Parts: sequence; C-alpha cells; structure tokens
Amino acid sequence: MEQFHPRKRSLAAREGFHVGEAFTFVHVGRLAPEKHVDVLLDAFAEVEAALPPGRVRLVIAGTGPSLPALKAKATRGVTFLGTLDRTKVLPALYASADAFLFSSTTETLGLVILEAMASGTPVIATPAGGVADNLRDEVNGLAFPARDVSACARAMQRLISEPLLLARLRSGARAHAEARSWEVELDRLDAAYREVLSSRPSR
Repeated sequence: MEQFHPRKRSLAAREGFHVGEAFTFVHVGRLAPEKHVDVLLDAFAEVEAALPPGRVRLVIAGTGPSLPALKAKATRGVTFLGTLDRTKVLPALYASADAFLFSSTTETLGLVILEAMASGTPVIATPAGGVADNLRDEVNGLAFPARDVSACARAMQRLISEPLLLARLRSGARAHAEARSWEVELDRLDAAYREVLSSRPSR
C-alpha cells in the first residue's frame, strides 16, 4: 500500500484537479448502475445547495456505461476526470481529497476503500460486501445505509463541519490500511501455518 500514502497529498495536485481550497470529496470506480453513483450525486447536491458557492467539490474518476446519465445529472460542483493513471495520478487524487465516497453494495473486496484509507483519506460508504470488512464507522470513516441519500449527505456535512472528527478519521483510515498491508497479511498467514504445523502430532 506504499503506492498510496498521505505524503502524496499536494496543493499542486488540488490545483490540477481544479478544486482549489474547497472541501473535496472523491469517488473512484466503474460508472455502472450497480455502483449507485447517482446516490452520491444526489447527496452532494443537497450538501452543495446548503453551502456558499465553491465551498465543496466532488471529483469522480472512472468511466463506464452510466457516464452520460451521471454527467447530465451532476451539479456545477462535480468534475469527471475519466480514467486516471493508477501509478502516478490516482495516488495524488486520493491523498489530496478530503474524503472518499462510495455507494456500491456489490463489492467483493472493495480495493478502492483500502487505497483511499492508505492515502489517509476517510471513507463515507455503505458497509456491504467487501466494504464492510474494512469500514469502521466513526473510526476510519462514516457508514450510511444502502441508497440512503439523506444519510449520505448528513455524513458529508459532518466531515465538512467537524474538523476534529475529520482529523481523527484520517488517522484511523491510515492505521487501518497499514494493518491490512500485504506484509502484515503474509505475516499473519505464516503464523497461522506455523500454528497448524506445530499442533500436528509428531511421527
């Protein structure tokens, strides 16, 4: 997970994504109906309408069959970036955002969740499928029920208005990702194998 790290955060990256000093949410993933990105757009529209112009932005990376419909639905504060270079641009996007949004309920692993957390970016998501394995409500992010636009909007508003909560979730996100690194997982697997072998009766 060292490819994704808080040190990739930079003002230059934020300027490149045209978000300036606005509180910036990001979503990364395939834009398809089962991802429910429309929920995020509706929640963002609620939040955006309640704040001064330019105070909040939503950046969406990825492409897919739902892109035209999502673009038609999006408000002024939404930017679509298309597919980004995974090794150079995407890490900077994660780290330079203030929070990550995810509304899919069909993920088996939820890799983007871990990538965001590794970048020190707290997650607002529905705890379903693989996402539920990593999202800890009030620890490394905030959870909202599936397709609940109002609940998603309230979570977004909390992170904007509660800087201490945001800072705590940032720390929790990075700590969780570090605990789930490949090195740690391999160490756990090695320990499990050793335990099994040591418990076998000797011949």
